[in-house]
Amino acid sequence: MELSLDLSLVCEPKTINECLKEVSMVKDGSQKLTKLYDYVERLEDERRKIDAFKRELPLCMLLLNEGIFCFFFCFRFCMYIFDFVLLCF
Repeated sequence: MELSLDLSLVCEPKTINECLKEVSMVKDGSQKLTKLYDYVERLEDERRKIDAFKRELPLCMLLLNEGIFCFFFCFRFCMYIFDFVLLCF
């Protein structure tokens, strides 16, 4: 049996702009909301993981909080637009 020290990431990290661009390509409103909310949940999960280390990692907490705010804001905006469109038809 051979041991490996391969430390490659399971998934490639993306910037917020890359994620939002990916979301903007989705045409269906409910799928767009699902994708945005998924990003919010994943970032909140990461925040819970480092919560015990927030004194040592204040910048990391700040970046996560800003990311969560950004995605949640987009989620709420899309919900508003989606509800408005549904009311018009």
